[in-house]
Amino acid sequence: ARIYVKGKVASLGADCVAKPMRPEHLAELSALLQA
Repeated sequence: ARIYVKGKVASLGADCVAKPMRPEHLAELSALLQA
């Protein structure tokens, strides 16, 4: 699953990995917000 968070997160869960936003992630998020 992908979880998009605006801002900073105090703590990540045990299985969570922070990754940078890439252009394809921005396009996916934009399409989700438009729907």
